[in-house]
Amino acid sequence: MKEINFNSLKSDDKDGALNEIRLLASIKSQYIVQYMDAFIDEKSKYLCIIMEFAEKGDLNSLIKS
Repeated sequence: MKEINFNSLKSDDKDGALNEIRLLASIKSQYIVQYMDAFIDEKSKYLCIIMEFAEKGDLNSLIKS
């Protein structure tokens, strides 16, 4: 899950984050981690983006090992 402090973002950055969600939702590929859901946690005001679990971790960690 990716968490973004939505309250601290400028208006343009909020739009960018929402566009990222739209883009992630539209991509269907076996080579890209799948978007599952997104919501704003009302208590913390964080935008939460839920992605498919990658068993082997992220690409950066894989490259470093």
